[in-house]
Amino acid sequence: MLIHGEDDTMAPVKATRVLCKRLAEEKVQTVMHILPQTDHAFDLILPKISPSAHNAFYDVERFLALMAGKQKAKEEQQKPGSV
Repeated sequence: MLIHGEDDTMAPVKATRVLCKRLAEEKVQTVMHILPQTDHAFDLILPKISPSAHNAFYDVERFLALMAGKQKAKEEQQKPGSV
């Protein structure tokens, strides 16, 4: 999962886009979310009220739930007697 602020001046968003593209080319499951009007370290300053931080936390939770669901399904398939 890649989360990046669109207006990040310390680490340009182009690098994240390139990384996402290269991961996809290698068949690595990747999710990228570019947060509009967001700078570097957006989650460090007032994260309780920052809309960007809220979006990032929500995306991370959804991504982890997705990965946990896939892992559970994989484990179910590997159980003896499963189809």
